[in-house]
Parts: sequence; C-alpha cells; structure tokens
Amino acid sequence: MLSSKKTGFTLVELLVVMSIIGILAAALTTQITKARDTSRAVRCKANLRNLAQAAINYGVDTSILPWAGSHEWVYSGRSGNSYKTSVGLRRGWVDWTKSDGSQEHWPKDDYKGGPSFSGKGNLITACAGDQGYMSVTNGTLWTYMGKDLSAYICDAHVTQYRSKMASKKDPIYRSYFMNGYFGYNKDYKPVTLHRDIYLNSLSSSGSASSLLMFAELPITQDGVDAKAAVDGVLESVIVGYNDGRDTPATPAREILGFNHLVGKQKVAHLAYADGHVDAISVGVAGLKADQLKGLAYFLCNGNDVPKDSAKWLIP
Repeated sequence: MLSSKKTGFTLVELLVVMSIIGILAAALTTQITKARDTSRAVRCKANLRNLAQAAINYGVDTSILPWAGSHEWVYSGRSGNSYKTSVGLRRGWVDWTKSDGSQEHWPKDDYKGGPSFSGKGNLITACAGDQGYMSVTNGTLWTYMGKDLSAYICDAHVTQYRSKMASKKDPIYRSYFMNGYFGYNKDYKPVTLHRDIYLNSLSSSGSASSLLMFAELPITQDGVDAKAAVDGVLESVIVGYNDGRDTPATPAREILGFNHLVGKQKVAHLAYADGHVDAISVGVAGLKADQLKGLAYFLCNGNDVPKDSAKWLIP
C-alpha cells in the first residue's frame, strides 16, 4: 500500500516568521519616517535660505531691507501757509489684511483713511486661509520669491499645526516669521518715528552673520502665548529701538518654533541677515518659557547665544 504524509509549518515556525516580518516592517517604517523628516528639514532650510536671499535682493534694489511688519506713520509738511498732515504707509514682508477677509488697498495718503490710523483695530496678518494667502501674495517679498507659495510653507510645521490645532481647518500658507528688529509697529498705531535698516549698515557693522532674520513659527507651547506670532513678526525686546516701543520692561512674549524632530532633539531652523542658515536643537522635553524668550532675545539682537541653555534668559 502507498501512503502519503502531508507536511506544513509548525506553530513555532509561523511565530518565528511573523516576528521576523514584524521586525523588518518596524525597521522599514523607522527608515521611512527618518527619510521623511530629513526631507522636510532640507526643504525648510531651503525655504529660509531663499527668504533671506530675497530680503537681501530687495535691499539691493531699494537700499533698505524689507520691514518685518506693515506699518503706518503720520507726518506733517508745509503746504503754502499751512501744514498738511498725511499718513505714510509701508508693507511688510507679508502684508496685513482686514479681519473681515478683504484686503487692505494701498496706497493711501489720507489723514483719516490710513489702515491703522482709523483706529478700528481690524487688521491682521494671518498665516492660514484666504487672509493668509492675501498676506503672503501682497507682501514685499512675493515677487522676489518667484511667486511660489510652497516656498513659504514647512511641512513639519503644517503637520504639527494640524495635530495640535484640530479646530483649524484652513490651509496654511506661511510657516515663518521675521525678526521685529527690521522695523515693526506692534500695535498697528501711528508712529512719528520708524526704523529703516539699510543693507550697507549690516555689512559695515559686521552684525549680519549673527542677526536673525527669519525663523520658524511655533505652535502652542506651555506658558507661552505663541498665537501672536502669526502676525509675521517675531517680537522680542529689541535693544536701542529708535521709537522707544521696546524697553527692558516690555515683556517678550514670542518664541521660536522647534518643529523638527531629529533623534531625541527638537530642532529650529534659522536664517540670518547674511543669508546663511543654521539650526538650534534642544532636548525633546523642551525649554521653560523664560529660556525660550531669552533665546529669542539673543537672536533678535544679534548677540552670541550661550552654549548653556540654562543661561538663555533676558538680561
């Protein structure tokens, strides 16, 4: 008589194979995640480098570097036997819009008709939705950036924004903000003095390599109001600001965005006034609010950042 014996995998063999497949899948997922994070970091640094170069090119054409925020000032001049009061206006690197979603029209030269002097307080510089789109496309750097919306967006920032701000459904058009050192009227109120930063003043003073120009927007962090940062301006205490708006008593309420994860470090990318891009990293646990504000203080004033993060405090 002929007999046949069926053979197959034992339970132990199946478990071994499944374990190997699981290990390989986990390793592959880790590698894919690292590759994605690396790609996002490379793209973010390229965006910041392009923003800094666009600002420098703007300075070459105008001799004055772009303003961090749109602003308005009131001035008077003699017209015949009387004085005429007018409103001067200048766009920032990203422009303000009206809170009702419509765009502010430029230029205006009317004592009663200026966008901030009207006192209605309805001007914003958004990073998302229709207002975010208008703010970017009407800013002074739009043409210098080749009218490329993607150059204003960091995927790491967008991903975190979506995960932590679930109620925010509008598309994001900007992931960066500019150092308020480069001219800013924070309260959208008329000022009689304003700050122009000339391109040649940076090269002659040697401060360009240490002076922050652009940084990543933060999401929300414990103990810090990061929401104000969406106005396009990184506001900190600026030493010697010529209109007196910032003094040591003025609270520095805004911080950098550490949006990239590299190993066990959170990384923030920075673009400086000479066009180079660098990064600062901290532990995954992050920093205290006072340290984050202190870091912004050092960078916004062009000071060397202490190696010890415990010393990242406003003097």
